[in-house]
Amino acid sequence: MLTKTTKKIKKLLVDADVSQSDIARMAGVDRSAINHVIAGRGKSPRLRIFVARALGVSIEELWPNKPDTRKRKAA
Repeated sequence: MLTKTTKKIKKLLVDADVSQSDIARMAGVDRSAINHVIAGRGKSPRLRIFVARALGVSIEELWPNKPDTRKRKAA
């Protein structure tokens, strides 16, 4: 069963005429790594950034309930 996020990403992929393989090439990883992130099985902040950028949306728009993935500077 597809999650709401997965369905949204798949629709955005079609609308943007971008494939998981396209994103994988940009990120320098195998397509299966992108598939895992989209399906919610992968948690890589780096790959989430590639997915969001390829689709022209923010990470928060795709994964709103996930912790902030930006690196914080030590005080």
